[in-house]
Amino acid sequence: MVGAMAELGQRYGITRWVADPSGAAQIETLRRQGFSVIPARHGNKIALRVQLVGGRLNRQGSLPGLFISPECPNGITELETLGWQRIKLQGRTEILNDAFERGAPDHYVDALANVLAEYDTGASPWVRPRVEPIYAPGR
Repeated sequence: MVGAMAELGQRYGITRWVADPSGAAQIETLRRQGFSVIPARHGNKIALRVQLVGGRLNRQGSLPGLFISPECPNGITELETLGWQRIKLQGRTEILNDAFERGAPDHYVDALANVLAEYDTGASPWVRPRVEPIYAPGR
């Protein structure tokens, strides 16, 4: 991974990397390797991650705030199929939990939210975006 990051950094002039906030040990390892790595500002709060991505995809007007190239079919599929974790209560009632389905691919959405959290803020601390989520449990 370090070699690929170095190559991408050199090729595209990347000087800072944004990482999953829960990976403190991995962030520190990459920093020791000489990379400037910061944890994503959303703090892994799923509702905020959904708002970041959904707010970009569901913009008002003629064009979305984010365009995903057809050359990224896996990313598009992940966005279209990612679902909320269902929890069965007593009886037959099901509710949607504030988490993505276990085992469902969510790496693309996570990486996208990491970058958007950094891009959408100019300064710390991060301020919650004023957009409606594309989908929220209980809606």
